[in-house]
Amino acid sequence: MSIDFIKHREQENIYPITLIDKEKFHLDLFNIHQSWTGRMDAMFSNDFFRESIQLIINSMALFEQGYFDCAFYSLRQSLEIATTIVYFVDDDRDNRSKQITKWKNQERFPLHNQMINELNQRRKEFADIRNRMDTYFCSLEDTKQKLNKYVHKQGLDKFYTYQNNPTPRNTEDWRNKLTTDFIIYLKVSIGAVAILRLVIDPFPVLLADEDIYNRTGEFMTEGYTLDFIEEYIGLEHIESYKKTDMYQAYYNHFIGNEVMCPAVLDIAKHNFIDRSKIDEIFSQKHFSTRQKSRKTIKK
Repeated sequence: MSIDFIKHREQENIYPITLIDKEKFHLDLFNIHQSWTGRMDAMFSNDFFRESIQLIINSMALFEQGYFDCAFYSLRQSLEIATTIVYFVDDDRDNRSKQITKWKNQERFPLHNQMINELNQRRKEFADIRNRMDTYFCSLEDTKQKLNKYVHKQGLDKFYTYQNNPTPRNTEDWRNKLTTDFIIYLKVSIGAVAILRLVIDPFPVLLADEDIYNRTGEFMTEGYTLDFIEEYIGLEHIESYKKTDMYQAYYNHFIGNEVMCPAVLDIAKHNFIDRSKIDEIFSQKHFSTRQKSRKTIKK
């Protein structure tokens, strides 16, 4: 059997498609990549969200290569990985340890929908977010069902061989629909992973609020940009998230802090001292005293 014959058989039903906005999607994913949690009991969650990001990146690469069903499957995997870490963190500490051990040992483990159901029943952070953002999660569930049609190949138009079927059709229309569907599901997946990250702590949204940003020091987390929130989550949905008990608790903790002037904020956030603004810096020198006091208390 010749190499040319094998190559022909491997590629005869594979049609690469270019994603015009691929670079933008990669840059937007940095919003999640930079949202590392500093929560000590949940530091391991950062690895799960990094894996979710990688799966979304893989999906774009696979789609452009023409392996569209694998691309859709990779998107679904990104949601499942993000849900798994939420399932661990949004639990009592003792039970969390048991579940992680089961997962590591590859024992029988809940499926995606089973995890979602249990998360809702626990009535903890996820359940509160789910209830407050009901419209968002209903829309997400609808998109996931449509995504599954590609994963499970329900319909002849989900077949690779559909493009070479002798039945008359407009192949360009089919590819346009395929690309449109992928971009929709891609954006929804990015937004869903970003939302699931907010179950761990609200800092990606807190730090997007200038009132909070100007009252806080340096964190491992960077805030989501407003453009990212608007495009991938929706401003109205974030307003619903801000009504959750967790967000309100964190917000109330920080909003009472004094606002730092720009020069002091540069020191707190970026370790940068502008010597031309030394008077402005010394006007809030009490911040340094407070920081020393905190260190003394910790000792």
